Amino acid sequence: MKTNSNNNGRISILEAVVWAQEHHNQVMYLADTSHNIDDYMKKLKEKYCFNREQAQAIVNMQSREFTIQNKEETKKELQELLNKQLWIQVKL
Repeated sequence: MKTNSNNNGRISILEAVVWAQEHHNQVMYLADTSHNIDDYMKKLKEKYCFNREQAQAIVNMQSREFTIQNKEETKKELQELLNKQLWIQVKL
């Protein structure tokens, strides 16, 4: 069952990363107007209801993660994990 728990955590992070990729203007605005990393994370959590791990994943993103290819790869990985999770649930 630990694998399913790990998948849930990864899914949660990927969902936040996909959101950030699709809303890069809001992400960059928050980064530009934050005094430091802690302030940036606090704003992400308060404004968009991300948990600590999700906010940290967004803060850790690099500009290459906003390219079309990387966005497609991230969405593909998220979909594969969601499909795997659904398959596990159906088997149970």
